[in-house]
Amino acid sequence: MEKHFFSLSLHHGAATECMTLGILEHRGLVELGTDFLSLDELGIYNNFKVDSRRSEFLAGRYIAKEAVRQERPDLFPKSINIVHGVWGFPLIHTPGLHRATVSIGHTQRCAAAIFYSSNTLPVGVDVEEIKESNLQAFKRFISNTEQELIASGQLPSLETMHLIWSAKEAAGKALKVGFTIPENLYAISSIKCEEGFYLISFENLSMLKVIGWVDGDFSICIASPSTWKFGKIKERARA
Repeated sequence: MEKHFFSLSLHHGAATECMTLGILEHRGLVELGTDFLSLDELGIYNNFKVDSRRSEFLAGRYIAKEAVRQERPDLFPKSINIVHGVWGFPLIHTPGLHRATVSIGHTQRCAAAIFYSSNTLPVGVDVEEIKESNLQAFKRFISNTEQELIASGQLPSLETMHLIWSAKEAAGKALKVGFTIPENLYAISSIKCEEGFYLISFENLSMLKVIGWVDGDFSICIASPSTWKFGKIKERARA
């Protein structure tokens, strides 16, 4: 397994907010054990009956806790309690972190998590494995405008399709509603490339924007308020 951590900064006027992004590439079933899970998390884990789903859960919780520990190295992983909110979104129930924000995304081969020490900004992260077998499912949710963006050729169509889907997932996580609202509310209006990153805007969600990129076999997207400008995404450690 390889884990990477990045510092992200967002700017709004004179204000700057910083958060930590963690990415875990595990390339298959995760052999982590469950010792780092809290009692609440262990209950969630035991409710999964399929090994692959258990593996994804472990990878997501592991990298989320490691992202927290980048900021709070005094905390033991087991003491960081990440529970499910009303629609399944992760919430931190840990003394001293009750105002913190965490977002988690995972596939069968990769997991990503953002930790932000406050709850003043809605942020969400999603990761998707880029593969042909996803296309049939994604095509059902692609608008005419999005088809034109895919055909524009900024990226190969396979990568663009995954960025579009990942951007919608990240926005749903930032709002903490997912697809409990109509999917067409997540329709994407534009994708612009800047210095290897893709800035993604929505037709109906003017309050949000997404920055995305392709890293090997994966697309990664982060949603945040559109009034805040992304600063640097800088790798801070590798293990």
